[in-house]
Amino acid sequence: ETTSTEDILLSENTKVWPNPVSDLLYAQFKNELAGQNKFISLHTVTGQMVYRDYTNQNALTIDVSAFDSGMYLLHIKTDDAHTVRKVDISR
Repeated sequence: ETTSTEDILLSENTKVWPNPVSDLLYAQFKNELAGQNKFISLHTVTGQMVYRDYTNQNALTIDVSAFDSGMYLLHIKTDDAHTVRKVDISR
């Protein structure tokens, strides 16, 4: 799969922190992403979806305190772009 210009813009305009995380994970979307609809999902490395949300806000907080420690993949999708961030949940 090729990376589109929209994918690069989504990645560059998305901030996710802290990483590693133990309780609250924050995502912030800037510039043209702020008003766009975004589908956010968090998956285990085996593909199990453990969280999902749909927002058009410019920031999002995810409570990960109930999830097992380990590596997760945070998927962020807009109508024309998709990016994935690795998230380390550790206690």
